[in-house]
Amino acid sequence: MTTTPNMLEAALSYAERGWPVFPCHTNSSEACSCGKQDCSSPAKHPRVAKGVLAATTDVSQIRKWWKLWPDANIGIATGAKSGIVVIDIDPRHGGEESLAEFFHGALPRTPTALNGSGGARYFFAHPGRNVRSRVNVLRGIDVHGDGDYVLAPSHGSTEELA
Repeated sequence: MTTTPNMLEAALSYAERGWPVFPCHTNSSEACSCGKQDCSSPAKHPRVAKGVLAATTDVSQIRKWWKLWPDANIGIATGAKSGIVVIDIDPRHGGEESLAEFFHGALPRTPTALNGSGGARYFFAHPGRNVRSRVNVLRGIDVHGDGDYVLAPSHGSTEELA
């Protein structure tokens, strides 16, 4: 039996860690919840006008958003705002090979979550200086730093981010 994740509880769990969150669109059976049939980023873009700039840990604001959109995906701000930098490994684009070559097979032990491409996201403490977000910093490896965001695991559990 599968259960539907409680997205509000998950969003509040991330905010409790000090990670600012905001609602993102979801997939429906036909298309992205934004309603655009040709959406270029289905279920991955913000529902709120200011996007990542609106990300907050304010419980009342988070409750308002998820009352409007109970199934909204959760965006977590990365960079200095949240104190985290995320390295995203995409195996479909050679990320595992790049990881093996550059990091000799593994990154240091850190909180990790599965991503939508079957790879992994590694969560690191922000170093306190500007971290630029970059796509394909190495083949199949993206860095999410200042001013960026990642979609969160929907359950907010510490097991996946352990």
